[in-house]
Amino acid sequence: MNKRLQELPLYRPVEEKSAYIGTDVKYLSSGTLTAEVQPVSDAATAELYGVNVSRSVLLLCAPGAAVMECCRVEINGDMYEVKGVTRYGNYTKAGAEKV
Repeated sequence: MNKRLQELPLYRPVEEKSAYIGTDVKYLSSGTLTAEVQPVSDAATAELYGVNVSRSVLLLCAPGAAVMECCRVEINGDMYEVKGVTRYGNYTKAGAEKV
């Protein structure tokens, strides 16, 4: 296995009926995601999102990765939400922002 690849905990959103009005979203564990984590440079993030810059990463996922938008990934104890997913054949590239 490539030394840069990491096994990251993956969480999927599940809607539950709220005790009050409407629904609540909880994130339940959904296995792991094998991916290489690359930080997005501050200049690129600032260009995309303006002055309010949040910490973003790019996930280069292993073939057959089952990741989609709104999933969350835990990286070094911090939670990141997947904002965009692009698929190239068997490979998947996902952008995520720190929650």
